Amino acid sequence: MPTVSVDTIFASVSQAHAASALRGNLSHQALALSAQGSGDYTKAIAAALMTLGGLHAPLLQTYDFLTGDPAHEVELLLATQQRVPGWGNAFVKGMPDPIWHELDGLIREQAPEWGLTLDAVTEQLHALGKRIYPNPSCYTVVAGILLGVPKVALPYLFLNGRLSAWTNEFIRITQHAPSVHSRISA
Repeated sequence: MPTVSVDTIFASVSQAHAASALRGNLSHQALALSAQGSGDYTKAIAAALMTLGGLHAPLLQTYDFLTGDPAHEVELLLATQQRVPGWGNAFVKGMPDPIWHELDGLIREQAPEWGLTLDAVTEQLHALGKRIYPNPSCYTVVAGILLGVPKVALPYLFLNGRLSAWTNEFIRITQHAPSVHSRISA
C-alpha cells in the first residue's frame, strides 16, 4: 500500500473546502444572515457551524456509515427513505463534483482501498436508481481517516478549509451593509 502524504491530503481537503465555502450552501447562508443581522463575527461563524450535521455536512454520520458496513447499509437507508450520508450534492448533479476531483485522485492513489469503497457505494446507488456521487462530507471523512483525525475532530477539517473564505465574506457583507445601530436610530 502506498504511503499517505499527510501534507498533500491536508492541503487538498483544505483547498476544496475553501472553494466550496461560498456556494450558497446552508453554512454560507447562515453566516451571511448572521453577519447582516448581528454584525458580530463570532456569532456569524457560530451560525455557520450550527448548520453542520443532518442535511449539511453530516460528517459524524458519514464517518459511522463509512466505517460500518456501507454496502449493507445503502439498501437499508434507501428502503427506509433516508439519505446516504456522504453522497449527493445540491450543486453538482449527475456527475462528480469537480472541486473535489484532486482529493478524489489523491485518495485513489494513496489509499486505493478507500477508492474501491467509494466506487462500490456509488455503483450500488446507481444500480438502485440514485445517480449520486461522493460529496464533500464523504471526502472530508476519508481525508480525516487517512490523516488520523479522530471522529470527534472531523469538523476541524471542514472549518479549517472554510474559515478564511467565511472571514472574507463576513468582512465584505459588513463593510457594505448599514450597521445595526444606524438602522435602530433611524
